Amino acid sequence: MLNTLLDEISREEKVLIEKRAVVKFLRERIAREEAEAVQKVSADAVQKSSPNSSQRAQPLPDRQSPATLLEHVTTAIKKMEGSEFSAAEIHRAVLEQGASIKSATPRASVSTALGRLVERGVITLVAQGGGNAPNRYRRVHQAEWPK
Repeated sequence: MLNTLLDEISREEKVLIEKRAVVKFLRERIAREEAEAVQKVSADAVQKSSPNSSQRAQPLPDRQSPATLLEHVTTAIKKMEGSEFSAAEIHRAVLEQGASIKSATPRASVSTALGRLVERGVITLVAQGGGNAPNRYRRVHQAEWPK
């Protein structure tokens, strides 16, 4: 009796593991499809507003466009005197520029912008943060910045 129950539990656990794998796959697929849909909508919007068009896409009210935030973050990085910096230091510098970051999590928005600048080769990740320790970044020589 006990062995029968244990065997049944084992079979049901295998089924649950398989179902969890399917759920994970579906979540990833949905996220990928949503991202592709956003990119398509963005591409369509860019295509519709040709350089000759007098109508330009305007940012949503009460939200700062990513390009504007990237510009503020880049300006703050250029002004950093120390060799390394964190997202908190850049966030502070952006606010000192008089910029406002309209986001529920402004420091996370700055961190995302820093991640994009790492991908573009503008800055490098010097130390991966963890726990209470933040990521530390260093800017590359300005002559090496991508145009």
